[in-house]
Amino acid sequence: MSTKRKTYFKVAGQKLVTPKGKALWCKVVEPERTYNDKGTYSTNLVLDPKDPKTKELVDTLTAMRDEAYDQILESDLKPADKKKLNKKDIFDEEYDADDNETGNIIIKMKLDNVDDKTANDWVDKVYVKDAAGNMMDVVPLIGNGSTIRCVVWAKAYHMASTNQVGITLGWNKMQLIDLVKYEAKGGDKDFDEEEGFRAEDAVAPPKKAAKPKNDEDFDDEEEDEEDF
Repeated sequence: MSTKRKTYFKVAGQKLVTPKGKALWCKVVEPERTYNDKGTYSTNLVLDPKDPKTKELVDTLTAMRDEAYDQILESDLKPADKKKLNKKDIFDEEYDADDNETGNIIIKMKLDNVDDKTANDWVDKVYVKDAAGNMMDVVPLIGNGSTIRCVVWAKAYHMASTNQVGITLGWNKMQLIDLVKYEAKGGDKDFDEEEGFRAEDAVAPPKKAAKPKNDEDFDDEEEDEEDF
């Protein structure tokens, strides 16, 4: 018989649209299974902290985390555990190849346990739109530095094992604004260039994309580049 884990706070989750940023290690085409054999879609999003929209996002996430933290301090959690209660950072600092801070920040998001979602007929993919807001039937591999924005479901959590309070970002949608070609680590120099067939000549089989509910998160990037 399973026992439901006790919660010490009640903070409503929020659907949020991120500012435009740069993709880093974006896995949206196929789920990654290295650390979770049930599959995970994930990406890091590199943002400029001086951008007012980035500040607004960070402030919103910080307020959610701090509200959960304060509620836990007022709960019936054991006094010894309250003393050890700590806050998880909302973002990581970005470092360059020489281990120097770039001044940018990184937020992380993911869609976890993809196979379980498929088995239960839940949403098991990240919906991807182009810059004009059109749903993409064929999604390319996303190279680092591609410009994207994302829709996430932000939710506060308390991890009992570390006594840490933080925010998890469930990844729902992505808008691909500017694509940087993906290159495998170490490059791919097995073949010399030849005349003949090119990848862009391939025709994908017709496939009707499933349209998610509430499909108005992204505006046409061509018409108004600064609006969401």
